[in-house]
Amino acid sequence: MSGQQWESETQYWLGVIGYAVGYGNVWRFPYFLFTYGGPAFMLPYILSLVFLGIPVFLIENSIGQMMGHPVSVFRKIHPKFRGIGVSGMILAILICQYYVVLLAWTLIFLVNSFQSPLPWSEPKGGNPWNEDYFEDEVLMTSENISETGSVHPHLVLALIFSWVLVYLCIWKGVKGAGKILYVTAPAPYVILFCLFLRGITLEGAGKGLEFMVSTELENFFSLTPWRMAGNQVLFSLGMGANAMVLFAAYREKTQRLVRSSIILPIINSCTSLLACATIYTFIGHISSEENLDIEELPLDGPKLAFIAYPISLALMPGNNFWAVAFFAMLLMLGLDSEFALVEAFVSFLEEEKLTKLRREYSAAVVCAAGCLFGLVFTVDSGQYVLYLFDRYTSSISVFLIVLLEVVVVVWIYGVQNLSEEVHKHTGEEFPEWMKRIMKYVTPVICGLLFVMALVSEFLEPPEDFPWWAVLLGWLITFTTLFPLVYFAVFGKEEEKQEVEMKSPESNEAQNNPEEQKEEMQDIEI
Repeated sequence: MSGQQWESETQYWLGVIGYAVGYGNVWRFPYFLFTYGGPAFMLPYILSLVFLGIPVFLIENSIGQMMGHPVSVFRKIHPKFRGIGVSGMILAILICQYYVVLLAWTLIFLVNSFQSPLPWSEPKGGNPWNEDYFEDEVLMTSENISETGSVHPHLVLALIFSWVLVYLCIWKGVKGAGKILYVTAPAPYVILFCLFLRGITLEGAGKGLEFMVSTELENFFSLTPWRMAGNQVLFSLGMGANAMVLFAAYREKTQRLVRSSIILPIINSCTSLLACATIYTFIGHISSEENLDIEELPLDGPKLAFIAYPISLALMPGNNFWAVAFFAMLLMLGLDSEFALVEAFVSFLEEEKLTKLRREYSAAVVCAAGCLFGLVFTVDSGQYVLYLFDRYTSSISVFLIVLLEVVVVVWIYGVQNLSEEVHKHTGEEFPEWMKRIMKYVTPVICGLLFVMALVSEFLEPPEDFPWWAVLLGWLITFTTLFPLVYFAVFGKEEEKQEVEMKSPESNEAQNNPEEQKEEMQDIEI
């Protein structure tokens, strides 16, 4: 490791919460409930959290804290498994490429929230609001992905400023980021709770909450909600993208981790429920005020955050204040998740000795390169490109990487070995019921979800996208998963290495030959 470490346990908790809680909690989760109905989605979601999310979180937390950097962890188990960590790193950098674009959109709305009246509150097309403001005036979206159009300066400027914010968070490493987290992690909860309290006082709020918990009977018999629930749990927790492993690696090795690995995923899911309840109070208010059915409202994906929320805010007294509060909350949610992913990649470059630059310069190069690549999202067809990135990074790749993580750690390294290593340094052991879930339930669920996602992608490709765009999507998936195949085939046997733990205990181990020998025996296959 590069010697970085959280200054306190509080920073670790704030970092994990900030990374996990993001845009997915604000729109992906509410959208899935809207699409499949509350009960039909919540049942598989809760089961996925218990049998998939928490076990995988505990695995990533444990291997990070006990063994170090996410790429080196799998190399130490066996060189042929190094591809798992590398694929996770590619997944992280691809996700952060489009995630920062959402930050840019948020910045535009935040700046425009200071205008009075709000620019999207102007009547248009017979509606008392401008529903097309997001796509026509912010994104200037074309009819399809084939109509590339031109680069839009306001989107470029917002993108540059977003990357500058990310750089300011990571240029000093985790110590600098840890201080920022004292503001950016808890503040969104304060704002979200205030929005919820305001929402439940609005006329029609009950109608929205009632819709949130309703469902169609046939949804209970569909496999799609189960696949989407598993996807939401893993993607929202950031599993498979290395950042969670890295954050654990920045902890003291003696910190207790089993309890936190259960509590933190639950906090993340409760945040999703709070965000969902908040948006549905506003949706109910819009429906009541304008005498519209909830099904008629724009609730598809990002439209929840950038159309439905702004519309509801525009209808409220003091709408400028609430709009500024909401988009400031979105900005902090997105920033915490984004800098965690970029931090993971910069740390990877340092750990693998792929750069000789000082941290502030290597971080600047990564952010500048990301900004240049992000220009592809600032053209007329940028929204469609973002959709491809989101679709082809958040499903098949995540399921397969997590599946291999679980199999390698639990079955090859050994869940009992990992539990004993944790007990050796923290005094905790994995509960027996958790070990059984890790060994027999979690891998089966991951495998089934991967197969379901693969079949679904072949049978139901993106609608209204040309063949070359679908091929581009598969190329994104292939780019992520290629290291798995490469290192499995060409990975060479290396000399047994000492498992380097985080400082200061790694230095103590180097001076203790008996401890080195014992640790090597622990990781032998």
